[in-house]
Amino acid sequence: SVRDTGEGIAPDDLPYIFNRFWRGDKSRTRSSGHADGVGGGLGLAIAKQLSISENTVKYHLKNILQKLGVSNRTEAVMLAMQQGLL
Repeated sequence: SVRDTGEGIAPDDLPYIFNRFWRGDKSRTRSSGHADGVGGGLGLAIAKQLSISENTVKYHLKNILQKLGVSNRTEAVMLAMQQGLL
């Protein structure tokens, strides 16, 4: 059986969870983000726009980062800049 033991999302935060770069936990910063190196904020916004799950976004993002040989979005942007793509 499946049990939800998490703290959930505060009712006041619900209208904002799909907003790009929004953080419910104000103690988290861009640099601390998520332990998985994916970061937060964009995943839900991308998932909503494409009508797919956030896990699907994370799965494909991790594959793209791996193929680029970088560990996060910031490094991907830096690589693109170094190669004159941006």
